[in-house]
Amino acid sequence: MNNEQDQKTKSPHLLQAATKADIIVMQAKLLEAQELRFAELMAEINELKGNTQNITRNTNNLSCNGKTATIKEFYTTKEFCEITGMKYKTVVAYCNSGKLKATTVSKDEGRHSWMIHREEIDNLVERAHKNVLPQIV
Repeated sequence: MNNEQDQKTKSPHLLQAATKADIIVMQAKLLEAQELRFAELMAEINELKGNTQNITRNTNNLSCNGKTATIKEFYTTKEFCEITGMKYKTVVAYCNSGKLKATTVSKDEGRHSWMIHREEIDNLVERAHKNVLPQIV
């Protein structure tokens, strides 16, 4: 009987020890799984960052009818003509008359060129949809 009593009195301690060891092992496995998942998530985040950079690069370039244009705040008259299909003389006349929102940029020998705001492309498209385009010179 002594053995049975000893076993009964030792059992709770053994059970506690076994439970603590099991808990430590389970915690280590859980930590390992969390570290693995963290590494996977970081890889996904880095991939998303790369995709975002690609999207940003792609949206900064527009392509229409085989021509590519970079989105920027201002366009030269030549760039504006290429994007809109308007004639150079018409664009310059619109800039001179104020029909296009444009700024002059000084060149050498008193000459200047026009820089047309990017909003004007949207405005031109909107007016075309409303069929209210100004007369072409």
